[in-house]
Amino acid sequence: MQTADGRTVNLGALCKQNTPSINPQRLSAVDAEAARMPISNVKYDGNLLEGRVTNQTGDTAQNIKVNYEVRDRKGNLIDNGFILAQPATVPPGASASFSGVTEKGTKVQPTFVEWSK
Repeated sequence: MQTADGRTVNLGALCKQNTPSINPQRLSAVDAEAARMPISNVKYDGNLLEGRVTNQTGDTAQNIKVNYEVRDRKGNLIDNGFILAQPATVPPGASASFSGVTEKGTKVQPTFVEWSK
C-alpha cells in the first residue's frame, strides 16, 4: 500500500499469523489428572493381569479402578473391564497393587485409572 506522502507500507506483515515455534503438548483436565496416577510393573501371564498404581494426586485416593482391554491377534477388541486396586484407600505418594483374571487374549493392557477422593 502506498501512503499519501508516497511511502510504501507492506501490510502483509499485519495479516500474517505468527505460530509459535514450539507447540507444547497439552493435556485435557482428565488426562492431566490421570497422569498423576501412573501404572507400573504391569505383567500379563495367560489370563492374570497385575501391576501397581502410584498416587501422585496430592489427595487421598479411594476405590482405585484400573481399566483394561483385551485384544486378539488382529487387534480387535474382545473384552474390557476393570480391576480394583488394593488397599482401597491410598494416601498421596503411596502405591496400591492390582491383580485380576481377564479374558485370554494376545494383548492385554491397562487403559486408564479411575478413583474417588
